[in-house]
Amino acid sequence: MKKILKGIFAGVLSISCMMLPVDVENTTLGMSKVKAAEDDGYQVVDFDASDSMEGAAVTKNGSLYMWGRNTNGEVGDNTTTAKHMPTRIMGDVKAVEKKERSTVILKTDGSIYTNGSNRYGDLGISASWDTKKLTPTKIMSDVKTYIPGSDCAAIKKNGDLYTWGGDSLSAMTGQGSKTSTPPKKLISNAVKYKSYKYYTGALSATDNLYLWGTGENGQMKLDDVADFDIKDQFWGVLKTNGDLFLWGNNHNGQIGNGTNTEQDTPVKVMSDVVSFCINNDRTATIKKDGSLYMWGKNFYGEIGNGNDMEYEVTKPVKIMDNVKSVSLFQNVTAVITKDDDLYMFGNNDNGLIGNGQAMGNQKRPVKILSNIASIDISIGNGLALSNNGEVYTWGFNSFGQLGNGTKTNSTKPIKVLTNVKKVKLVDNSVLALMYTGELYAWGENIGFLLGNTGSVSTPSKIVLPKVKSLSQATMSSINSVTYTGKEIKPSVTVKYADKVLLNNTDYTITYKNNTNAGNASVIITGKGNFTGSIAKSFVIKKRGIEKFSCTMGSKYSYAGGQIKPSITIKDGTKTLKNGTDYTVSYGKNTSLGKGTVKISGKGNYTGSISKTFTISKRSVTTLSYGGLSARTYTGKAIKPSISVKYGKTTLKNGRDYTISYGKNISPGKGSVKISGKGNYTGTITKTFTINKRSVSTLSYNSLSTRTYTGKAIKPSITVKYGKTTLKNGRDYTLSYGKNVATGKGTVKISGKGNYSGTITRSFKIVPKKPSVSIKAGKGSLKVTAKATGASGYQIAYATSAKGKLKYVTSGTSKTLKLSRNKTYYVKVRAYKTMDGKKYYGSYSSMKPCKTK
Repeated sequence: MKKILKGIFAGVLSISCMMLPVDVENTTLGMSKVKAAEDDGYQVVDFDASDSMEGAAVTKNGSLYMWGRNTNGEVGDNTTTAKHMPTRIMGDVKAVEKKERSTVILKTDGSIYTNGSNRYGDLGISASWDTKKLTPTKIMSDVKTYIPGSDCAAIKKNGDLYTWGGDSLSAMTGQGSKTSTPPKKLISNAVKYKSYKYYTGALSATDNLYLWGTGENGQMKLDDVADFDIKDQFWGVLKTNGDLFLWGNNHNGQIGNGTNTEQDTPVKVMSDVVSFCINNDRTATIKKDGSLYMWGKNFYGEIGNGNDMEYEVTKPVKIMDNVKSVSLFQNVTAVITKDDDLYMFGNNDNGLIGNGQAMGNQKRPVKILSNIASIDISIGNGLALSNNGEVYTWGFNSFGQLGNGTKTNSTKPIKVLTNVKKVKLVDNSVLALMYTGELYAWGENIGFLLGNTGSVSTPSKIVLPKVKSLSQATMSSINSVTYTGKEIKPSVTVKYADKVLLNNTDYTITYKNNTNAGNASVIITGKGNFTGSIAKSFVIKKRGIEKFSCTMGSKYSYAGGQIKPSITIKDGTKTLKNGTDYTVSYGKNTSLGKGTVKISGKGNYTGSISKTFTISKRSVTTLSYGGLSARTYTGKAIKPSISVKYGKTTLKNGRDYTISYGKNISPGKGSVKISGKGNYTGTITKTFTINKRSVSTLSYNSLSTRTYTGKAIKPSITVKYGKTTLKNGRDYTLSYGKNVATGKGTVKISGKGNYSGTITRSFKIVPKKPSVSIKAGKGSLKVTAKATGASGYQIAYATSAKGKLKYVTSGTSKTLKLSRNKTYYVKVRAYKTMDGKKYYGSYSSMKPCKTK
């Protein structure tokens, strides 16, 4: 572990190696058996009290009673008012620890509850330090053991150790955090846990010890550990083999290694040790042979070596033999021997040693009492409990805390009570639990710790009020109420006998089904000194809607079906919901005239509201129209067939509306005027477009082949739309191209007036009759032809004027191989090749010619 930081304040009032107070398990007083009180479940089985002046008692039937100052809500009754008498807080309680400003409760089911102040993080919740919980709040479950101490720790049924809370400056609990948090797991398989201010330690079932310091000092682990103890920067560990190790603060020689030097690592001090005890400035050990050794601070003779001038004993010194236990208080040491004799030594101010002297240090052990089971010491008082249940007190007595009926100090033990099982000294007050289950108290009554109204100098019984059943209580009658939309919480008066019980003190109140109309219940559940529950029903009446704000449209247009006006009904600022809060029925809501609406309350509402509304003719301007797409000029009146709809309903021409047309012949905007009829009214004019007709949709006569003339050829053309012949110059214009030379000539027709677009038609220009010359040769004829624009020529010839022709294609000149001295008849025509095809002109006249 890192070097321990110095400078943290120290100084606790008393430190004991025994758990104080200690329960004495035997039930005998001397030789006689103690007679228990009647077993009615209200016998106290455990109690606790704290310096903040609150007391707590757990009874046999599991009831937890609390009383006292209650500044921070430590009592848990939902107030911060002081309680001078015990008040029952809850049931099924197993144990309770009353801490300085809070209360920790372990229930029989293994759950832990906390209440009071979160100043030290003891509430085990995520909250700021100034948080208060005035009633017990559950923070854990499945707990096997709760470990009381300067902070809070619990071992769960599975062995996991959880911690929370702690010193007001650090709230460490081994978690390395300085904020208040819920319980967090520290280690598994835990058997023991201890804490002191900023330091904590946990021992596992496998003898592994884990130690934590402040956030700067980290964690340390030791093995083979039987027991350990922690004080302010001072640690002690007893190994399983009996070796004792100490380290940390050593300013009074409490480590026992012969020096005053601080030790950063464990130092072996002694062997054969069976138990040990440390406080901030001295150490005590009991060896296997029963011998007691002590060392450390010795200002008042608290080491017991007979020398109160040796202020620091830095090595172990044997003090006495036959020792069973030792307790280290502030400047006082108490020893119980194996014979149960009580020995005391140290500071004797106010007769604290009990040796019959009022002053002077007791330097060596002196026998004070016999047959002692436990011992407790405060600043000015001593308290011992014997094995047979006798309580002894001595020392300061200004508040009657000795319990002997006086306020006179005593330097010797006084027997004040017998038959005691457990006793606790709280400042100047004493609480004692009897074997009979009765709880007694005496001394100073600051904060009503004694459970009554004043201080007492003799044991006074703390009376725990028995729980009363609310089945014997009565509840005032509850008048019926009207539904409001919110929880209805009628006030009631609860009486037990003639006593009026107090809400949150004697009972809590809850409600069932208290919002909606119907039967509701008030449930009274006992609290404090009352248990059980009673209930009373009351009626929540339905709320009438007759005077509610109801808004609805008053005028509607015919819709061809049912008209159901939208309705808004408000109960104050709340808008009611159709189907949940009301229903609506309609009448005469289809035809023109007056429609009716009836709103009827439903669910939490009753009554009805009637309203009327007017159904008028629907304007045609609210309808939708179709069929008005663009049309093409036809030369006649165009009357589009339109569709008229309201929603998805198609209206009927002649019944619901009429139609008239305008400007519906020529290209431009045509109009359709729709006039309402029957259930419809008004007029609306819709337009549609009449486009010019494209000349591509017209028909044209075919253009015949023309013969080359050497001039522009302009064939006439007939253009028709249907059976109507269009007029050139009015409906269209013509332009020609390539219309002189042989080949393809074109005619371009361009729309005009009511027509648009262009279209081109073509015609063929073929060569004219060629000029032909024929020259005879020996067995041949040379034919020469010429025609403007010709691609070639075709020569036709026969042996007679009407003989069968033979054809030869040639260029301008061609020599025909023929028979000699024979006459042939020859004609020629020119052709023009266009698009890979020959187009022929006319033949020349037939010419006879004789070969040579």
